[in-house]
Amino acid sequence: MQMLEQFAKEGKVNSMYELANCYLKGDGVETNITLGLKLLEKAALHKHTEALIKLGNFYFEGKYVSRNYQVALKRFMAAAKYNNSEALYKVGLCYKQGLGTLVNYKKALEYFEKSANKGYYLSYLALGQIYEKGEGVVGSQSKALYYYRLLAYSNYSDAYNLITNILLSGAEPFSSDCEEAARWLTKGVQQNNYECYYRLAKMHIDGMFSIADFNTGINLMTKAAEENNTNALYFLASAYKEGKIIQKNISKAINYCQKAASLNHIKATTMLGKMFYKGEDVEQNLVTAYDLFSTAAQNNDKEAQYYLALLYKDGDGVQQSYLDAYVWSVLALSENNNAIDIRNLRDFLIKNLTSTQLKKAQLLAIEKFNRLNVELSA
Repeated sequence: MQMLEQFAKEGKVNSMYELANCYLKGDGVETNITLGLKLLEKAALHKHTEALIKLGNFYFEGKYVSRNYQVALKRFMAAAKYNNSEALYKVGLCYKQGLGTLVNYKKALEYFEKSANKGYYLSYLALGQIYEKGEGVVGSQSKALYYYRLLAYSNYSDAYNLITNILLSGAEPFSSDCEEAARWLTKGVQQNNYECYYRLAKMHIDGMFSIADFNTGINLMTKAAEENNTNALYFLASAYKEGKIIQKNISKAINYCQKAASLNHIKATTMLGKMFYKGEDVEQNLVTAYDLFSTAAQNNDKEAQYYLALLYKDGDGVQQSYLDAYVWSVLALSENNNAIDIRNLRDFLIKNLTSTQLKKAQLLAIEKFNRLNVELSA
């Protein structure tokens, strides 16, 4: 450590950088964030690329310093001048998201491509998303697939799902290539990606490709569920409850459903709420049903919002409130105005609210709708 400090005092830039990291981490010395940052700044002034990137990341994330995207971008751009792949990617990210600068898709694309040409895997992801969504460019599923394949070759686990999304989208020129999708998902299974387990299992169960096997699908689905993949847990909960594709087993259905709900799977939460609401295969408990429906409704599940409205209307598990019932019935209708049961409920509530109450309820519904959509898009 003494030698490192001596080298840093002598102006050796790599030593400044290494010593800065020691002070930031408390590695061999007492942690000293102020001194660590000061040494990083000195190294950055000497155009030390890794110091520039590290400082940029600190300002980008608000770690050790106040978050400042403009300062972060300045550091990233300084490092990008030396064609550092991570710095090029970070500059592209700032331009794409409008962080520290105005949104500029053209510049974002330029920096992402430079970074990708140097093999930086996150740039493959960024370029794939740009071409898949057509952000500032003419959308191209073929180009998106090209970059997602590069991402997969970089051992980025979720690339297999991204590739599968395109192959099964029906977008030209793929027309739902189930055979290739199954091959990529198999690669994901080999990397222990449990979403790939779930999706490949579903393809086997649905017989979507030439060598699909139902029993293999159930085994893969069970393995994914054992690893707490929420989609697999919910699938098995539904399958065991309905008893259509596998033998009915209510005990397993409840177990899988409770696990999925505890891991915040919204459809499973609603499913469990309905079981407690109706006393279906479990002892009826309207308070528990209310709690479950509330959780799912706050996550914009329309079915849960409808059942929550019913609970408020009847005062089941919660204090009766036609006003709250109206709010949730309106939200439940927001994506399907033709749902007869929900419309009948809303119309009943309108007739049983005073004009003052209805006006207040309408304002609350608008406010809650806007808040939920902002929270879920964040």
